[in-house]
Amino acid sequence: MLERQKKENLSKRERSNDFTKLFDLLEDMGDFDLYDVLAELGYGLNPRTRVERAQAFNYKHADWLKSLPAAANETLKALASQFAQAGTDSLENPYVFETPEVVKAGGAVGHE
Repeated sequence: MLERQKKENLSKRERSNDFTKLFDLLEDMGDFDLYDVLAELGYGLNPRTRVERAQAFNYKHADWLKSLPAAANETLKALASQFAQAGTDSLENPYVFETPEVVKAGGAVGHE
């Protein structure tokens, strides 16, 4: 009985250490989007900061962006910039098309 209790206590301490490590990791990942945090924790993938993701979007899709009308091109780049600043939450915000950067870029046609 005593041996079982020792094992349970050890297991609780190990879990507590895991949560402490997780908390420390999450605290250090403020510049990362939740996707990258989960990808690193679950799959060991190298995370990218939100800024790096936005830059990669602009770089990888440069030809496609150039093929769009200027206002659409600039609006998508402004949306990528919004992501770089505040992550996925900023893109899910119903007012994202009202941010000064997106409005200046051309915004969404017909968005009211």
